[in-house]
Amino acid sequence: MRKLFLLSIILGLGLMPNRLSASEGFSVIKDLRYSWKNHEPNLKILVPYLSTSSVPAVTFDLNLNQYMGAELMLIVPANHSIYIEAALMTVTERRDTLLWSVDSLRSYYDQPSINLILYSKSWDSQGVSSWVVQTGDNVLVETGSELSEIYRSKGENDRMILASLTILSLMVIFRTYLYRLFHEYFLVSKSIRVRQNFELIAAQSPLSLITIGFIFLYAAFLAGAVLNLGLKLGETSHWVAYFGFLPSSEVQALLVFAIAFGLMILKVPLIGLMARVFGFQKAIEVHFFAYFRLSLLISFFAFSASIVVFVSSLDLAADLWFVVKLVVLIFLLIRLVLMYLILNNNLGVKKLHLISYLCSSEIIPLIIIVKTLLR
Repeated sequence: MRKLFLLSIILGLGLMPNRLSASEGFSVIKDLRYSWKNHEPNLKILVPYLSTSSVPAVTFDLNLNQYMGAELMLIVPANHSIYIEAALMTVTERRDTLLWSVDSLRSYYDQPSINLILYSKSWDSQGVSSWVVQTGDNVLVETGSELSEIYRSKGENDRMILASLTILSLMVIFRTYLYRLFHEYFLVSKSIRVRQNFELIAAQSPLSLITIGFIFLYAAFLAGAVLNLGLKLGETSHWVAYFGFLPSSEVQALLVFAIAFGLMILKVPLIGLMARVFGFQKAIEVHFFAYFRLSLLISFFAFSASIVVFVSSLDLAADLWFVVKLVVLIFLLIRLVLMYLILNNNLGVKKLHLISYLCSSEIIPLIIIVKTLLR
């Protein structure tokens, strides 16, 4: 009995939170804020946390098997209680930064996940952070003189809502003032049909103001998807491989917008050049509008999926980047196959001639994109 008592004390001491000094550095692996839930008094169920909630507490689960070697970091204002598995761990006397080793938590509780509750009569959601972090020398983010200098913004929800509403409002404007053209672009059955009719769409030239407006909407969808995923995932080193630095989610979105918009504009002269080289002058408009209509739909689905991922409580930090790249590659390959079928049906040329044309205008650019994604 005495040995069991001593063992309990030792394990309990292992769960005592550490204080992070201002000189230490850390990288954010996962922002657990997006997993916050609270009890809805009327429905008597757990619902995703909203900043407008009147309940002075939040609860969330931590997957202990997913973050081996990492640490749970809580930044909590004064007079806030922290419960783990319904047991009170500490009550903060001042604003404090607390660390628990995920490995120690897993050893102590001997279960794959644990539940945490943060409570205070003077609940301050903007002052609370809940992260899974990696501390040590080899981290992406280092602290300055105070922790507040690297304190991540709590406006992720507001930024996501503002950006998404802006993009959706832009979409509504296009649907209102260009209804027939909007319908042609966004009707899935027409986009994936081998025998396509481009009479209404082709009434506008590839570089007309209306077409450029839809290209703007296409780039906005992709930028919105990147912004939402960036806010969901938090800081990630994957962008360093592409740009040599770690941009914010907003900078990521702006970069993607500029690249997507510029590449789609450049697609017009590229198709024109290849069509003239291979003697497919009549394919210019058919090729571009078929390509763009598919791309616009893919970007819209990507944007919609990013909203679902953002508002969900799914813990995707470990493999979200891999899933994004895999989905992008699958859609690019589907688009390539559909482009071949559509052009083969509309042009009526020899298949080998068409494949040579697509190698120059589609496959080589696709290989460049794939190599970039696999960096």
